[in-house]
Amino acid sequence: MRSAIRMIVLVTIVVTASACWLSRGFSDEERGEVTVFIPDNPRFAAYVLRIQPNDKLVRIKRSEPVYLALLGRHGIEQKYRREALAALAASRKTAPLQQLLEVIAQLDQDGITVNPTEEGTPDPTEEQLAEVMRQLGELVWEAPPAELAASRDKLMQLATDAQHAASRQVGYAGLLRADAGVEAAWKSAEEREQLVDLLGAVTLLPDQNLRRAVYPRLQPLLAEGTPDPVRVAAVRAVVDIPGHEAETFALLAPLASHDALRAAVLDALGRLPPASWPRTEVPVLADALVAWLESLPAAERTGATGQEAARLAERLASVLPAAEAQRVRDRLAALAVRVITVKTVLEEMRYDTPVMVVRAGSLLEIVLVNEDNTPHNLVVTVPGSLEDVGVAAELMATAPGAAERHYVPDINQVLFATKMLEPRQSERLSFTVPGTPGVYPCVCTFPGHWRRMYAALVVVENVDDYLARNDPLPAAEDLLGAPKVVQEWVLDDLAPHLAQLGAQRSFENGARLFQRSSCSSCHRMQGQGGNIGPELTEVQKKYKPHEVLQEIIEPSLRLEEKYAGVVIQTEAGKVVRGVVVLENDAEVHLKENPLVDCETVVVRKDEIAERIASRTSPMPAGLLNTLHPEEILDLLAYVLAGGQPDRPPYLQK
Repeated sequence: MRSAIRMIVLVTIVVTASACWLSRGFSDEERGEVTVFIPDNPRFAAYVLRIQPNDKLVRIKRSEPVYLALLGRHGIEQKYRREALAALAASRKTAPLQQLLEVIAQLDQDGITVNPTEEGTPDPTEEQLAEVMRQLGELVWEAPPAELAASRDKLMQLATDAQHAASRQVGYAGLLRADAGVEAAWKSAEEREQLVDLLGAVTLLPDQNLRRAVYPRLQPLLAEGTPDPVRVAAVRAVVDIPGHEAETFALLAPLASHDALRAAVLDALGRLPPASWPRTEVPVLADALVAWLESLPAAERTGATGQEAARLAERLASVLPAAEAQRVRDRLAALAVRVITVKTVLEEMRYDTPVMVVRAGSLLEIVLVNEDNTPHNLVVTVPGSLEDVGVAAELMATAPGAAERHYVPDINQVLFATKMLEPRQSERLSFTVPGTPGVYPCVCTFPGHWRRMYAALVVVENVDDYLARNDPLPAAEDLLGAPKVVQEWVLDDLAPHLAQLGAQRSFENGARLFQRSSCSSCHRMQGQGGNIGPELTEVQKKYKPHEVLQEIIEPSLRLEEKYAGVVIQTEAGKVVRGVVVLENDAEVHLKENPLVDCETVVVRKDEIAERIASRTSPMPAGLLNTLHPEEILDLLAYVLAGGQPDRPPYLQK
């Protein structure tokens, strides 16, 4: 008893001393390092590091305990894990993959850590553990196949013996990569009744050929008699395997009537492109979905699964012949509430449902689901007011309390609005559709987003008549008078045009496009513009034309830490998102919206509960999609010349 009491006292003394020392931690202005006292005892060292917030942990002077803490902390950027793994392997004189597998096994046993709060160090959730394991799994998959094959026994041990499903999935994914095939891993998973884990690993594989090799084995798992958890895992895996879309639709459609599988099946079917839907299967599934919705009490029709069923039935109707489509829509219209789910598209700044046709005066519920990494809302406005509302939102960005009002302008053109949703949030917006037919713009009013992120709510007297006269539906750009998307540009599409950079490029047009695209809000050129993106005056000295073009098309590809966004939650529960423009020992200064000239938000560090660095650039992808190749070349030439007409590429013949 006395020894136990002495141990408790010793722990208390060490922890108290550590906490006092931590409070006096100092910053090196040049290195940005923070020095803390880390005890020799591994348990005490782990505790001292566990109570450090993420932004401080990454700046602590490196040592083995710090490397281990970085590898096992949720919310840490992947570059720090790579650094920690390389240094830890070098320190312990082991191969990086061997060291990584040891760390994963240990984290599976002991758990990860999460950003601490003033109330204490919270326990991690399974979702947070899964995220850390996915990131560590990326490092496993980056190892050469020969090293993976040499570590097969450890991968097998991880796959079969780990406590957590996320850890076992990493093990199985490594086995599939090590074997360059599925036979051995599949046999092992069957023998151990671990097919759910192996199927979960399939969705993590970067190798499309390995995914395709699994496909023939999935059909038997979807049949009656297979345990429901395995069937659900098979549904989620089969839809992620390319090249079998029509066959997958035919396999999954009959399963939509199964209560235990319905949610997974609806999600999977909704991810298959309509062009792949077998036309003989579509009417059968549409009728089945509507019949199920009709069987539900009205209060349940707007639940998550009901929304997906109605959404899919509406999409199925859009590819049916006119008479059959009308029959499906008549039955959907008889339901008490029309529900339309609108999702944001990851890193593309657009809604996935650009046109919605509804009956005048009907009840409507729009469910906005933010699946992007940046905030979005949906604001319904009066016809012809897209630009008025968008500009008003930009103007209010500098006004006090704009973020609290979700950047929704207090003007007559605004009819209905959701709040500004953070990533992975959703909200239902229920209202009576206006009685006057017309095209009502729906727009995201986060300043600057309105130029790309909009949809058309088409209000008509008779939905079926309108759809019969407008097949296919007009594009949202045509309905709203907005700039049309020319193409979803990728580097390979534009690279052949780079040979046309030269004296024939229009300096004036490049300057106009630079302003129109809001580039100057973030980037400085010739001493003018924002300071939250790279300086562009001398960009051609650092990068080649194709590299600059790639940075514009894929802004998150090589994101520098100083230009990445952060999300801060205060102790009071307020969430602030933006780019850090100034930071000192006491405060963090952020610019919430890099696209407009707004004031900075100041957050005191002693009020921060959590701070997470974003892996997505604040510069949106798709900025070039409304431009033609000649316009893109004019803009690129202007950027490469640093805004000066007497510099290359304008001087090139």
